[in-house]
Amino acid sequence: VGWILPGMPTAIQSPFIWYVFWAHVCNLGREESAEKMPLFTYKILPLWVLWLVSVIYLRNLYHSKVPAMISEVIRYLEFFVLSGLLVTISANICSFLHTPAEPLFDLGFRIIPAQTVDSPWRPVSDILAQGLPIILCLNSCFMSRTERCKLLVNWLRLISLAYIFRALTVTLTSLPGPAPHCNNSDTYHPPFGWHDIATRLGPMVGDYNTCGDLIFSGHTAFTTMTMLCLIKTFRNCKRYRIVRIMGFLYVGTMATFALSGRKHYSVDIVVAILVSCLTFYRFQNGWTGNSADDLFAGRTPLVSNRKDTLDLPSDVELTQPISSSLSRQSSSLNRTMLI
Repeated sequence: VGWILPGMPTAIQSPFIWYVFWAHVCNLGREESAEKMPLFTYKILPLWVLWLVSVIYLRNLYHSKVPAMISEVIRYLEFFVLSGLLVTISANICSFLHTPAEPLFDLGFRIIPAQTVDSPWRPVSDILAQGLPIILCLNSCFMSRTERCKLLVNWLRLISLAYIFRALTVTLTSLPGPAPHCNNSDTYHPPFGWHDIATRLGPMVGDYNTCGDLIFSGHTAFTTMTMLCLIKTFRNCKRYRIVRIMGFLYVGTMATFALSGRKHYSVDIVVAILVSCLTFYRFQNGWTGNSADDLFAGRTPLVSNRKDTLDLPSDVELTQPISSSLSRQSSSLNRTMLI
């Protein structure tokens, strides 16, 4: 913690730098016409550039001083923050393109009754999704530093990939939002231009009032991916099967409350679970899938202990000349015939 905390201020600077640029430096996309306002506010631009250069310098200085494993955690934290900013902009674009209409037919809506607008159960799905990383961090306190850093790196990588995949899909098809605030003209206030799209960063801090960003569900993907990382830490535990069942029930409960609150269609939740599981099993150990704890690590070579059979050649023998290999096989065959 003492190593990570000094690096967090620079790691989370990107949304602030982005917001200040579009809110106070660049006037592109504002409601005012370009004839009345210059493209840049030149009084603030030098200060913004100085801020950006200072953040880059401090970031590089920090990574040059801390241990490699801590540096990797902070780098993936930066990747996580940038991916969160990307998916937030994509959600704002969806709200800008969204057209309020009657929700589509959904089998889950027919099975699960809808919550009222003022129901106290509406925030339950958000609480379940946001509370799971806290459980993951508390569980990591009982690990060594190496295991803890590895867990954080894997979790940040997987969540960032899920965010990037969601940013690529939500803007492709705009569906009528089933949430109550998406169908009420009094409560639906979409962005009115690029400037508003770039500066509305509410979804990054829990203000989920966007519409149209449906396929696939970010809450479900976030919860599923975090739960898979948490379950993996118990794989050597005797009650691993019970932990898996409890994890599946946790994700199912969150998805049920999301459907009951009409925050997503059933297809959004199903696709989110599928994408999360496939992403986890492909990238859980790194970008290439090769790691010291992958499925094939630690296996013993296929060598027979029986003396009445021919031994399989080792890797060293396979690289030897053919004559040497043949002579060894011949001697082994003679020994077998004598037996």
